[in-house]
Amino acid sequence: MQFFQLKQVATQSIQCDISKHKHMKTLYFKLIIILFLTVIHWKANAQCAEWRWPQDRKTAEEKVALLQDAIRDKKYRQAIKSFNWLVVNTPELNSSIYIHGATIYDALASKEKDQSKKKIYVDSLLMVYDLRMSQCDDKENVLWRKATAAFKFMINGNDANLVLPIMDSVFINYPTSASDGLLLPYMQTIVINRQKFKTPDDEGILLRYELLTKLTESRIKSNTNSKQKPKLVKTRKDIDEWLFKVIKPDCEFVKSNLAPRFHQNPTDLMLAKRVFSYMLQGKCTEDPLWLQAGEAIFKQEKDFGLGKNIGLRYLTLEKIPEAEDYFNTSLALAPNRKDSADISYYKGLIKSKQSDNQQARHYFVACISMDSSRRDACERIGDLYVSSFEQCAKKERQADDRAIYLAAYDWYAKAGNAKKMAMAKQLFPSREEIFVVNYEKGDRIKVGCWINEEVSIITRD
Repeated sequence: MQFFQLKQVATQSIQCDISKHKHMKTLYFKLIIILFLTVIHWKANAQCAEWRWPQDRKTAEEKVALLQDAIRDKKYRQAIKSFNWLVVNTPELNSSIYIHGATIYDALASKEKDQSKKKIYVDSLLMVYDLRMSQCDDKENVLWRKATAAFKFMINGNDANLVLPIMDSVFINYPTSASDGLLLPYMQTIVINRQKFKTPDDEGILLRYELLTKLTESRIKSNTNSKQKPKLVKTRKDIDEWLFKVIKPDCEFVKSNLAPRFHQNPTDLMLAKRVFSYMLQGKCTEDPLWLQAGEAIFKQEKDFGLGKNIGLRYLTLEKIPEAEDYFNTSLALAPNRKDSADISYYKGLIKSKQSDNQQARHYFVACISMDSSRRDACERIGDLYVSSFEQCAKKERQADDRAIYLAAYDWYAKAGNAKKMAMAKQLFPSREEIFVVNYEKGDRIKVGCWINEEVSIITRD
């Protein structure tokens, strides 16, 4: 603001003291005059870390003591007079005077019920932060505090649109200085502005969102605090939930907004995660882009669940070598026996597709041994036996050939599949067929071929 403009504002402000809220407005406009004065006395690269006492040190020390006492006793209105004197006469005295000033106006604004008075206190609070940044050349350390205050007092009011530029300044210029507690409020500010003022547009939201999520991910990775890290993980989840209030992450949205950028930079981990997650939510995992994003993520972050899902997608596409590679890698990452059982089951599916029935059974049995609840693996073994009839039948004695269905029946029984048990039973040998070879019900015989199991003779009739 130019010199003459500041002077004009200050003059007009003084004239307003005769209005309805004379005392309140006087406090506010005194701060405007202070800003006017301190701009005149501003020195580039001023620092406030050390105490810079003026020539009249005695008076300054008295004012500091009065300010500290008033704040200690929570007499915030009383503290304003000392604060004003110090800012006007000793603007570079020490950063503590501005810290005290922020305490004063934050406390007054928090307690004030009258909205017009509250706005005066809030404006004064933000001005204190501006003064501290200009006088103490400490923008990086102070700007995020100003953003926090702006969010606290303005985000739910008519001035919510003024919060976003302040937040942007923090996260674009000084992202590492922002506190963890400001991460979610930034996302909330973005969303509230979109809901109230129809801005920013989708692209503007996503650019800010990616900046924010990259910062959050970085802090999660670097944080070793056992209490703080779960909070950051929750913050990341909450950020996503707020995004979904204004942007529907459907497949068309991903293809239009994220896919071009992903193809330009497939090593951008956060972008790949967004593409993968949104397409999963949009139920468009059949699109090649989903698989590409998943593979880009897996190259940088080996994860059991991700590797398993990529392997399953390749299995669906009948790309067996690729599926096997991901299943093998995932097996080494499996966190427990149930997850290992999953991979063994899928490897069994691959071997069955390759008509390697013996190896397929090996993996299905391994699956069951690691997770006894896996009835699907028992059913698969039964299927292998039924499908092997032509391969294993010697076509010499029906009773021996049909014994394969007895073996299949046993596995279907373990699976609890009554329908397939009934189907297998219809294919058991007949009484006549076992009589011809001198078998009796209950006899134990061995099923040959690759199956190599013993079964008890039962007839279908």
